[in-house]
Amino acid sequence: MRRFIAVLLVLPLIFVIAVPDTSYADRKAEQEKLDKIRKEKKEKKETVEQVEENLKKSKAELEKIEKQISEYDQQLSQLSRELSKTQEDLSKQRDHVSKIFRRLYIQGDTRYMAEILSAESFSQFLLRFETMRMLVKRETRLLSNYRKGKEKIEKSLKDLDAAKKKQEPLLKEFEEKYAEIEEIYKKENKELAELEKQEEATLKDIQELDRLARQASEQYGGVNLGTGILGFPTTRGTVYWNFGQNRGSHMHAGIDIPRPIGTPIFASDSGVVSLTKSNPGGYGYYIIINHGNGLSTLYAHMYPYTVTVKVGDRVRKGQVIAKVGNYGRSSGPHLHFEVRKNGNPVNPRNYIR
Repeated sequence: MRRFIAVLLVLPLIFVIAVPDTSYADRKAEQEKLDKIRKEKKEKKETVEQVEENLKKSKAELEKIEKQISEYDQQLSQLSRELSKTQEDLSKQRDHVSKIFRRLYIQGDTRYMAEILSAESFSQFLLRFETMRMLVKRETRLLSNYRKGKEKIEKSLKDLDAAKKKQEPLLKEFEEKYAEIEEIYKKENKELAELEKQEEATLKDIQELDRLARQASEQYGGVNLGTGILGFPTTRGTVYWNFGQNRGSHMHAGIDIPRPIGTPIFASDSGVVSLTKSNPGGYGYYIIINHGNGLSTLYAHMYPYTVTVKVGDRVRKGQVIAKVGNYGRSSGPHLHFEVRKNGNPVNPRNYIR
């Protein structure tokens, strides 16, 4: 009968030991990670919005230059039509002037003088002279038009070539600029999507930690391992009652007790060690003791070699479990002490006697 009773008393302890308590330090670390991701996400989103704005501006500039290029194309088309017309007119003028040149060559320059001198009267002389003058003037005008037509063609060709050369670098420049900003936009958007995935994954981790904490609290909340009245976790002296202090990225979940390195740390109540863990970037090495009825305590910033207990150990109130250190994210040697009720941090001042 005694053995049977002893087994009944030990069974609850076995269950408590078998399922380690979910660490608030882990949740705090995950929350800080989530806050950091959300901050980076916000900054990345602002960057994406800025790049998107630049992309819109670049697109507007590209559309502007494309419009200019379209205008150049219209001008080129107009020049081509003018060039065709000028070439057609010039061809006609060239044929006519060629005929005059051939006639002058065949008849010689004396033809004009012979026509004038063969006049039978002075009035006929004046008439022939005026006729010859008008003929020469007309032929001179035709030759002048031929020269102007040729110059116009040459100028049109030059303008056409200049317009082509002007549009090519502009188009290339803005296409490259747009492509560059578009690539940055894709990169920033990809990084933003990755941060969103990290945020979702971290949020799920936090939710899982909360679920485990609630599960452990509900399953073993009725087991009483300690007195429920907590003793002071180290030697008496200065205490910073800074529970709930705003630390920027989080609220301080416990109190800080400054002591020299090596000062003994006591279990504040009887219970079972449910977690020992190293977290160099945060709590250093820390211990969680489950006292039953949903009450647990956390001790942080010890050096691993000073810890004298392990997961599953039954400890008594006042037992030395480690020594004060300065390990992890710590501004000086001290004991960081937390009290949790049903997985949630509570003010230690309400429990320490």
